Amino acid sequence: MSSTEVSSTRSQRFGLVSRLVRWAIWFGILTGYLELLNLGFRRYAVGSLILLGRHTLWMAPLADAALFLVLGAALVPIAICRPTRAVERLATWGFAFTAAASLILLHGEIHNLAAALLSAGVAVQATRFVAARVEGFDRLVRRTLPWMAAACIGAAVALPAWWAWDEHRAIEALPRVAEGSPNVLLVVWDTVRANSLSTYGYRRDTSPNLTRVGGEGVVFERAIAPSPWTLPSHASFFTGRWAHELTANWDVPFDDAHPTLAEALGARGYVTAGFVANQHYCSQVHGLNRGFVHYEDFNPSWSEFVLSSQIGRRLTTSPRLRRWTGFKDVWGRKSAEQINADFLRWLDVRPSRPFFAFLNYYDAHLPYHAPPTFDEGFGSNDWMKGFPFCAQLRYSYVLDPDSLAPGQRRAEHDAYDRSIAYLDACLGRLTAAMERRGILDDTLVIVLSDHGEHFGEHGLREHGNSLYRPLLHVPLVVRYPSRVPSGPRPPQVVSLRDLPATVLDLLGCTGPFELPGTSLRRYWDGSEPEEPAPPLFASLRPSAGYDAPHLHLDGVIAEGKHYIRSGEGGEELYDFDHDPLEQRDLSSVKGMQETVAWLRAMAVTASNEIGE
Repeated sequence: MSSTEVSSTRSQRFGLVSRLVRWAIWFGILTGYLELLNLGFRRYAVGSLILLGRHTLWMAPLADAALFLVLGAALVPIAICRPTRAVERLATWGFAFTAAASLILLHGEIHNLAAALLSAGVAVQATRFVAARVEGFDRLVRRTLPWMAAACIGAAVALPAWWAWDEHRAIEALPRVAEGSPNVLLVVWDTVRANSLSTYGYRRDTSPNLTRVGGEGVVFERAIAPSPWTLPSHASFFTGRWAHELTANWDVPFDDAHPTLAEALGARGYVTAGFVANQHYCSQVHGLNRGFVHYEDFNPSWSEFVLSSQIGRRLTTSPRLRRWTGFKDVWGRKSAEQINADFLRWLDVRPSRPFFAFLNYYDAHLPYHAPPTFDEGFGSNDWMKGFPFCAQLRYSYVLDPDSLAPGQRRAEHDAYDRSIAYLDACLGRLTAAMERRGILDDTLVIVLSDHGEHFGEHGLREHGNSLYRPLLHVPLVVRYPSRVPSGPRPPQVVSLRDLPATVLDLLGCTGPFELPGTSLRRYWDGSEPEEPAPPLFASLRPSAGYDAPHLHLDGVIAEGKHYIRSGEGGEELYDFDHDPLEQRDLSSVKGMQETVAWLRAMAVTASNEIGE
C-alpha cells in the first residue's frame, strides 16, 4: 500500500471516529432535553411527583451525553479496523435505540419487552432515514452541536449562579432580628422509635450522646408523633397543626394553606436552612422547603448525575444488577455524616445573623445501613443475604418480608440498632463541632423523630401501617442552657404538634405568624394547669383512590387511654399508662362503653376535619 493510500485510510478512520463522537454527544444532549420535556409535562400537566432536583435541568443533558459517549467509544475499535458505512448505520441504530428507550422507559406502565420492541422499531426507521442522507445529517450535527453544547454548559454555570443570587437577595430582604436572639437547630432522626434508645431505657447503649444532650436539657418521656410516617408528621410539627388538618399525604404534597415555623422565624429575621437525607418525602417536591431560604435535598453529586438520566435511574434500581453487585442500599442516600458536613459548611459561610436549621437523618430507615465500624456489640450484618430487596428511586424495602427466618429478623433488628447508634455518634460529632465554634450554648437544640418502626408488634413491620405505640412513641429532647433546665424528664404525654409553639415561646417571639399549639415549657417550669391535659390526636390516611379503609385510621390519647378507630368502623382501646405494649384491647370490656363513645366522638370529629 502506498503512502498516499495509508494517509487516506488514516484520514478516513479519523474522520469516522470524529463523526461517531459528534453524533454520540448530539444524540445524548438531545435525549436529555427530550427527557426534561417529558418530565416537565408529567409534573405540570399531569401532576406527577418527580423525585429529582432542580440541578437535573443541566445535569440530564450532560449525563446522557456521557452515556452516549460510552456507547460511541465501544464502536471506536470497529471504526478503526473497518471504517465503513456499516459502522455509521450501527452507530445510528444504537444511538436511536438508546434515545427511544430512555424516553419510553419514563413511563413505568410500559413493559420492558414492549419498550425494547418499540425502541428497536424507532431505531430501524431512524437508521434508514440517516443512511439515505448521511452527509446532510452530519452537517446538521456540525451546525447545531456547538449551540447545544453551549446551552448545556451555560445552564450548568448560569442556573446555580442564579439560584445563589436569588438566595442572596432573599437573605438581604430579611428584617432585622431582635438583639440576643439564639439560633435554633432541629435534628430529626427519621424512623427512630423511643423504645430502641438507651435514653429511654433500652437494653443496648444505642444513644449515649442523646442521653448526654438530654442530661443538659429536658427529655420528654412520652412524646407522641402526629402521624406514623414522614410527610404528615413533619408537616404537623412544622405548622402546629394536627396531621388530620393537613393535606400532606402519600401522593399529595404539603400545601401552603398554613404558615410554617420556618416562615415564622424568617419573618423575624432568622436565616433558615434545611439539610435532608430523606429525599423520598422531605424534598422540595413535597413542599417541606417552604420558608427555608436555603434547602439541600438533591445536592449536585456524582450519584445525582447518574440519576438525572433515565437509563441511570433504571440501572441503579435494576434487581438483576443489584443481585450481581450485592448492593441493597438506597442509591445516592446521604449519610448523617454528609448531612453534618453540608450543614457545617453552610454554617461557616452563613450571614452573621441567627439561624434556624433543620437536619433530617435517614440512616435508620430501611434498609438499615450503618458503617462497618458499628458492627461491634450489635450482632451480625448479614441479615440482607439470601432474599431480594425491591429497589426504587429514593427508597428500598424487603420484597417478601414474610420469608424472613427468625435469625434474619433478629439480625434485621440488630441492623436497626446499629443504624441508631451511628446517628447518635453523628449527633455527638455535630454538637462537638458547634461547641468548637462557640455557638452550642447559644443554640436551642431539639432532637426528635418523626415516627417509629414496627418489628413484629401486632404482626406488623416497618411503618405507615398503624397507630400503635411503636410508631407513635418517639424521642424528644430539648437543650437550651439559658432557658431550659438540666435534667427534667416530664412523664406527661405530649405531642410533637406543640413544637412550633414551644420554639416561639422559648425565643420570646410575639407578633406575626403566631402558630397553633401550646408551649411545652409548662411541663418543666411548674406552670402546667391542674385540669386534665387536652387530648392528643394521630392519624393515617391511604393514598387517594386506594380502597384501603383499614389504613384510614384516627387515634386519640386522652386521660390515660389510647383509642384507635379504622375507616371500617373497627375500634381498639388500650391503657396507655399501664399497658405500654398494648396487649389488651379494652374496647369490649364491660364498663368501658362510655369511654369508648367519648373518644369515638372526638375521633370522628377529627376525621371530618381532614384537609382534602
